[in-house]
Amino acid sequence: MTTQAEASLTVPTTQSGTGDGPSLDSGSGTGIAVRKVVLGFLVILLAVGVALLIAYFATVRHWLALHTGILNGGPDRYYNFWSGIGSDIGEATLVSAVGIGVYTGVRKVNCHTKGCWRIGHHALEGTPYILCRHHHPGVPTGGASHERILEEHRKFLDRRDAKGA
Repeated sequence: MTTQAEASLTVPTTQSGTGDGPSLDSGSGTGIAVRKVVLGFLVILLAVGVALLIAYFATVRHWLALHTGILNGGPDRYYNFWSGIGSDIGEATLVSAVGIGVYTGVRKVNCHTKGCWRIGHHALEGTPYILCRHHHPGVPTGGASHERILEEHRKFLDRRDAKGA
């Protein structure tokens, strides 16, 4: 039996609705207060950053122009940009295109079993899936001898001839 003092010290709990068990009531305000403090801090930080950018705009602009190659150019103003950091835009585009193409090609020809990167050579009858020899149920995993291959071919020819006759 609990005493009146113990009963007043217990915190009432409610179900959160997710089935995870009891949790503190979200209406207590502590979580909301923490979010407000963090949001206020981020707003103040953003305001200070914008103020510093406005105050030192000429310095930031000069640093950016110097390090991207726009300042002190060659034949024209943007020569150093396109010869330096600007040329990386084209390179990044080419590398991305090749990477996407390789990924698409690999995804098309690899085994359709999730997580398997082996090349799929064997169609699974009755499905659109292409599987590797490891995942296909009808492919021997130990390798086939020349005699077994010839025997399988002879069986195929017998079935084809029986079907045609």
